[in-house]
Amino acid sequence: MSCSGDKVTLSSGESIAKHLAPSQRSSLSVFICLKPEAQSLSQSGDSNEKNATVPDQRWRHTERKKKMASTPLAIVKEKFGGKKELIAAVEKLATDKLWLDRVSEKGLAHVSNAKLLRLHASLEDAKARFGSRDKLIAAISEFEKRTKDEGFQARLAKYPLPRLIDLHDAAKKRAAVAATQPAPAKKAKVVRSKKAKAKAAK
Repeated sequence: MSCSGDKVTLSSGESIAKHLAPSQRSSLSVFICLKPEAQSLSQSGDSNEKNATVPDQRWRHTERKKKMASTPLAIVKEKFGGKKELIAAVEKLATDKLWLDRVSEKGLAHVSNAKLLRLHASLEDAKARFGSRDKLIAAISEFEKRTKDEGFQARLAKYPLPRLIDLHDAAKKRAAVAATQPAPAKKAKVVRSKKAKAKAAK
């Protein structure tokens, strides 16, 4: 196809200029002359888009791999080899000193991987830092300044181990913040005379 003036010649050699009015010839020839250029631009744009999708697909694949690697099932397989091994590790740590047995009759096999992982981490943490539930409860009571409150300690004794650890860590943070705050100023005692005390008594 070639363009010259008001005349447009097709690849077959046929001219369509004679079929158009003079006012239509110029607009048509301009349109057709510009069309191949527009096609080349669109083709280059398509190739750029295809090239741009390649790294995008790689990034998505990498992100998908990261998500799969961080799932509870992947962590169980990586650290323990399987759910049976994880349950065995939990049961080994779940002594009477640490464990408050609240598992249903179905057993640990029906507990989700995420909960088993948290339970195992809590048991390991409690064993390393406290050694027993009683010492953990005593530490919470100390931070809360309720060492003589038997009712408070009795309530704590009914809580599961992960909750006790969360309570301990929260109480420890509050105590650390309170330690950095200046002590409130003590109010000066007002000494009253005998007459003032008599008036106040009336």
